[in-house]
Amino acid sequence: MNGFVDVMLSFPTVIFTVLLGIALIYWLLVILGALDHDLGDPGGFFHGVDGALDGAQGALDGVGEAAHGALDGAGEAAHGALDHHGSAEAFGILGILGLHGVPLTMVLTVIVLVGWAVSGLATTLLRGMLPQDWLTGVLQWLVAGGVAISALTAGMLTAAVVLRPLRTVFKTEPGRRKNSLVGAIGVVTTQRVDERFGQAEVKADDDFVLIEVRCEQENELRKGSRVLIFEHDAKNDVFHVVAHRED
Repeated sequence: MNGFVDVMLSFPTVIFTVLLGIALIYWLLVILGALDHDLGDPGGFFHGVDGALDGAQGALDGVGEAAHGALDGAGEAAHGALDHHGSAEAFGILGILGLHGVPLTMVLTVIVLVGWAVSGLATTLLRGMLPQDWLTGVLQWLVAGGVAISALTAGMLTAAVVLRPLRTVFKTEPGRRKNSLVGAIGVVTTQRVDERFGQAEVKADDDFVLIEVRCEQENELRKGSRVLIFEHDAKNDVFHVVAHRED
């Protein structure tokens, strides 16, 4: 057990270990947020979770920017900055791998998970194969650098193979269609709607779609409440609503 912990906290595996910890916290908060859709908000607990989730998203976006800089410095031809959608298109190299439109957080999670496993395994094997007196000084850093690059490459290739078929799942509708929902009536599907949280179902093109809705005013909106969509926030991709009352 001590040997495992030592490997996980040694360079370069420790980098992937830290990033994997951030990713696990992020996805745990995502799961808790999803549960809130059906379980409500007892005692206001999940209200704090929503704020923590926003913070985790920001942290992951920061990790993505740092990874972008690292790839660019290594000459991997990564270009462009993260767009407001947070998709893999922000990375030139990931775009080449065919990950257009895949959420950046998902791509980074796969890369980090695979990189962590490969780095840890490679470090363990090298420690068993090479004499300990070899793994010192400049040679130690050269070996560790080779392991880091190999682990990162393995993570990127795995992400391309695993996530490429899922691109259509994350395909978004054009902005024009979203703007057409302004003025429509929707039905709330969550236990509350406020300035940071809420979802509603609305009819669009003879079909029902689930959209993110926000209401900055104090309200009594609950699951089943009818709301009027009066604005689309393209930057955050949410719809602002008010309670709809039948005349």
